[in-house]
Amino acid sequence: MKKCKLEKLLVSSIVSVAIFLSTSFAFAQNSAWSGQGISNFLTNGIEAPNVLKDEKYYYPITREEFTELVIGFYVKVSNINRDDIEVKENPFKDTTSLDVQRAYSLGIIQGISKDAFSPNDNITREQIATMVTRLLKLKGIDTETNYDLSYCKDKDEISEWALDSLSYFVENGIIKGVNISNSNLYIHPKSTATVEAVITILDRIAEKHNWLIKSKDLYINGFLVPNDTELILKENGKGIICTIKWEEITNIEKLKKDLIYILNSKGETIDDTITSKFINSVTTTDVQNELWVKEDEIYTGNCTIYITKHHYSRTTDIETVLHFHPLNEN
Repeated sequence: MKKCKLEKLLVSSIVSVAIFLSTSFAFAQNSAWSGQGISNFLTNGIEAPNVLKDEKYYYPITREEFTELVIGFYVKVSNINRDDIEVKENPFKDTTSLDVQRAYSLGIIQGISKDAFSPNDNITREQIATMVTRLLKLKGIDTETNYDLSYCKDKDEISEWALDSLSYFVENGIIKGVNISNSNLYIHPKSTATVEAVITILDRIAEKHNWLIKSKDLYINGFLVPNDTELILKENGKGIICTIKWEEITNIEKLKKDLIYILNSKGETIDDTITSKFINSVTTTDVQNELWVKEDEIYTGNCTIYITKHHYSRTTDIETVLHFHPLNEN
């Protein structure tokens, strides 16, 4: 079975059906590149309940949220419990977070002063690299490097205390440069990072050292999509479209099961007959007799799901889109 493909949205020249997994910014959203990492964290049971939330992945992560996530990651890959970490006296006056105290006790984090941590400030890329490097050293990983970042256009913006950590991260592909053009690379060390970006960083480390079990799914905007599906995932603005190219489908029964699995992955049971009706509907391509308007609307506890059908006037292309919208969306 071919793997789920990620590609940019292109107008197909064949009959297709597209499932649009889309939600509002206030509900669930993540980038396609973070889908495997998020799913890996959820599958492996990494505990960070205030961070691993549908509505948070797309937003900048704070220093306190980072400590919760990194401690959850550390105890999982070390096969220990949070309570196994001996906690030192809390030096910070601006937070009572136990995970901040744990991270401080382990030497992963430091404050911005002797008694301040600034828990609600967004964490920067160079801070992340430095803190995660300390975690790696705790795990016995050699992070020494002579990698030269002189080719980075913003190297002079990197704090001296973060240079070695960022060099190690770039050398090992743990973080990637941004705004790459004409062989120019920018690290943006002072820029903030999103929750999904930090998850992806930690997941790359886990993959490198074989610390986590790889999930069989991708996490896409709150839904779980099987990696071995014949659906083709395409980025489309704020959402992801799952396109079914019927002439390439080899196992329609597996496809039906995949659709049921995706719909039910939000915890709402949707009857198999609904998916079967949907598949039967999308295989009908008689433009003259089809209504190309909203139809087959379904309500669940979390979403409104409806189908729209489109006929591109300049071509013979036909596309059917299954839209997922949260009931609380404005």
